Amino acid sequence: MVVRSYLYNPLNFRYDSLKDLKRDAEMQLNLTGAKYHIYLYSLENDLTLRQLAHESFEAEKD
Repeated sequence: MVVRSYLYNPLNFRYDSLKDLKRDAEMQLNLTGAKYHIYLYSLENDLTLRQLAHESFEAEKD
């Protein structure tokens, strides 16, 4: 999952469903955030999602 945000850690470590993760990602202010955040999640046996990795990178300024 990739989002752009001013927040330090804009997405949660765990989600109850893919729908919840998608909703949170879509709610980010992706147009003007200072950083790009790249997340890797694992789909667990109970269909919850658990964060495996998170990296952030500075967005280019116009």
